[in-house]
Amino acid sequence: MPTFNAAPVSAKGKRDPFIDGIRGSLHVILLLDHLAILLPVLFGFWSAFFEPLGFFSFAEAFVFLSGYVSGLVYTRIYRERGKAALLRKAFARCGMVYSCYVVSVVILLCFAKCLQQELVGWRYWDQLLTCPLPAAAYMVATLSCKPLFLEILPMYAMFLMFTPLIVILLERKHRFVVIACSFLVWFAAQYAIGSGKGGLSFLNGAIFTGCFSPLDWQTLFIIGLLCGHKTYDSNGPWLPRHPLCLLPAYCITIGLYVLRHSAAGMSIGQEWAAGSTMGPLRLLNFLSVAFAVASGRELLQKAVSWRGFEFLSRHSLQVFAFHLLPICFLTYLIDSKTPISVSAQCVAFLFCAAWLFLTAAFASLFGTRRHWVIEVWKKHCRCKDYTE
Repeated sequence: MPTFNAAPVSAKGKRDPFIDGIRGSLHVILLLDHLAILLPVLFGFWSAFFEPLGFFSFAEAFVFLSGYVSGLVYTRIYRERGKAALLRKAFARCGMVYSCYVVSVVILLCFAKCLQQELVGWRYWDQLLTCPLPAAAYMVATLSCKPLFLEILPMYAMFLMFTPLIVILLERKHRFVVIACSFLVWFAAQYAIGSGKGGLSFLNGAIFTGCFSPLDWQTLFIIGLLCGHKTYDSNGPWLPRHPLCLLPAYCITIGLYVLRHSAAGMSIGQEWAAGSTMGPLRLLNFLSVAFAVASGRELLQKAVSWRGFEFLSRHSLQVFAFHLLPICFLTYLIDSKTPISVSAQCVAFLFCAAWLFLTAAFASLFGTRRHWVIEVWKKHCRCKDYTE
């Protein structure tokens, strides 16, 4: 978050334990969310708290933090190594995200087919299971079918494709242009493009990513990217800390929390807080909570600064991409309509949580071996050049 007390450590190429702690804890919370949705007998009570802080879920936090980290990392790369390195890094990351998405979906489909497991309630997954595996893999690779719970990954890859352009604009002091373009696209998606038959609905339908509209959700990513760039550019805290600035954020957060949980006996139109199209109230709610969290960094850092969370965050892409595999296995073992004991629910959750850390461990091992192979190849090439 953008409240570093000194020169941001990420500006030196190091990781920020606060960001890692938040991202790691979000993986565990998201696991609880998906368990409660896909297997109501496991922590079904949790589904009542799917949006515990108001009109937003934890997916918004992932998109915002992805933009924030991108703003830090790609600004540093651009300043230290130039435009070519920036483009290589961004498109390599884009390819990695896309590859993890396709591979994880295909592996889960193979797993479900081997278990002869019907993924009832897993939107679009059942459609893929009815197809031959090569046809399903083709649909996933071409993004013609985006199964639920992982469709945020191709959207993230899409955002990364535009990140170098945005960073270059920010470096050339065109911040207002970036903000204006992002807002206009969001506004057009809200009120001109829409999902109906009029306006420019064909455009939204052409790139709509599952439950998320990239034209709307790009706002969160770009706001995060702006914050990351500002954090790198500043040599200290830059968020206002005056009580008159913090008070509105807390009032908005509390007011929307009360409205979300119907404690005030009021209701609003669905379009104002729609999740798929990032309604105005949803966007305002998330930004107010993010501002409050960033302002209270000193109070929250100890709560989230655990090495386990940091380990998950280091391999966040792989952990998220493969987190559905243990849930698929549990749907094979557990009847979704038969209640089970609390102890069995806890064992099931611990099994899924252990899978998150196992995935991170495999990703770490693969990354270490890949870097070792690259170093050996570089030494081989240097020795070859020397002998020739």
